Amino acid sequence: MIGHHPLFYYNTEHRRRGSSISSSSSSSSSSSSGFTQCRLIGQVNRTERRQHQCSTNMSLTSILSAEDIENAIKDCQAPDSFCHKKFFQLCGLSSKTAQEIKDVFHILDVDNSGYIEESELKYFLQRFVPGARTLTEAETKKLVSAADDDSDGKIGAEEFQAMVLS
Repeated sequence: MIGHHPLFYYNTEHRRRGSSISSSSSSSSSSSSGFTQCRLIGQVNRTERRQHQCSTNMSLTSILSAEDIENAIKDCQAPDSFCHKKFFQLCGLSSKTAQEIKDVFHILDVDNSGYIEESELKYFLQRFVPGARTLTEAETKKLVSAADDDSDGKIGAEEFQAMVLS
């Protein structure tokens, strides 16, 4: 899978070009302005990746109590018994700070897209406890509709925070 990682392509291209990258990036000619923009974008992306890695390296139990998570999972073991409001209260998420809720969002955003899509929500409970059941299609759709204020079919960080605190 390393061949599909964006850093693999950057490193491969960097090796192929060799020292011409550093000389091009220091040049102020108009021909290098596109490269300079790419370089700046790359710096921003690396910073965002680093910030995101900090939040995803964090586990849910560093934010929420393992006991509270277990109780919340036990409460919705039966299919079609998941209620997001009750779940967030039982696991303690609804009493957390805005930053802690965003940290949980980033942990739940498995593909790091900046959104939690329906396909990720199906495994929502398993992100809290491996081996927990998957959400039914009806539960997944209900969870999306509870948070998706802009009707784009996915949940952004702000939408997730609003849903948790509602």
